[in-house]
Amino acid sequence: KGTPEYIITPSVTSMSFVAKGESKTSVITYTTKWNGITTATGTALSSYTISANPSGFSASGTSGTVTITASNNTTSSARSGTYTISKSGYTSGTISVSQTKGTPEYIITPSVTSTGAMAAGGASKTSTITYTTKWNGI
Repeated sequence: KGTPEYIITPSVTSMSFVAKGESKTSVITYTTKWNGITTATGTALSSYTISANPSGFSASGTSGTVTITASNNTTSSARSGTYTISKSGYTSGTISVSQTKGTPEYIITPSVTSTGAMAAGGASKTSTITYTTKWNGI
């Protein structure tokens, strides 16, 4: 006799993302222990939940994997958070996520909207200035 213990363990427990965003995947394994002794392991864990939703990140799961996506970081601050993978009766696993701060690029583009030579006595011309901000080259 004994008491079984079921443990969820992500293959990757910490993910670092570049500022412009990307996706990464972790395989979700589970272990069954009887009286502290591992008796079975597997990777096809189903019906688990992924909780937490740190700002700038999203997560999705399929049988045995979790994919976390970081969006383009359009702030001058790094961001981070933790996802918890859980299932009733199992010890939960966690994945910590972090993303570097964004880098802005400011672009000013002038465009002349009226053409032709200036009159000898003076004239006016019109120009439009367009201001654009790109974050992380995007």
